[in-house]
Amino acid sequence: TPQHLLYCRHHLVLRLFDWALALGYRSENRQRLREQIDSMETGRRPITQQTARLAEMYCRYGVPADFTGEPADRRDVEHG
Repeated sequence: TPQHLLYCRHHLVLRLFDWALALGYRSENRQRLREQIDSMETGRRPITQQTARLAEMYCRYGVPADFTGEPADRRDVEHG
């Protein structure tokens, strides 16, 4: 659900842009990526089954250690 996608991002302490990258979205336009995720979190855009499953995996187990995005408050996401 949109609410669960938002919950997972907050749980992981990720910004919209970093969450988009973690979920596999790519674009040269950072604002476009933020808008895509925001649209899913607010229910204006459907969440694919693949995105939902990946988000759930991250929510349960954290993002990979080699993920290049940074948590919004610079805390280690595995301990946040």
